Amino acid sequence: MRHRFPHPTLDGAVVRAALLDLVTQLALTLRRRGQAAQALTLTLRFAGGTTWQKTRRLTEASAHDEDLRTLTYQLMTPPASSAPG
Repeated sequence: MRHRFPHPTLDGAVVRAALLDLVTQLALTLRRRGQAAQALTLTLRFAGGTTWQKTRRLTEASAHDEDLRTLTYQLMTPPASSAPG
C-alpha cells in the first residue's frame, strides 16, 4: 500500500494519520483475502530522493487492525538512546 503526499510535509500528525489510514486499509484487504501479515515494512521517500526503510516482524501473523496499528507505532518510534545521560 502506498500514500503520496501532494507536497512535502513535516507535520508529524499528518504523516501519522496517513500511516494509520494505510494500516486500516491493509488490515481490511488482508482479511478479505484470507491472509495475514507476518511483518510490516515502512519505506519513506524524501523530497530529495533519499529513502529510509524499517521492518518489524509480528510475534504472530495477524490481519487485525490493532496488531498492525501497534506494529506501525513501533516502526514510527525511534529506539531509546543507549547513550549515558
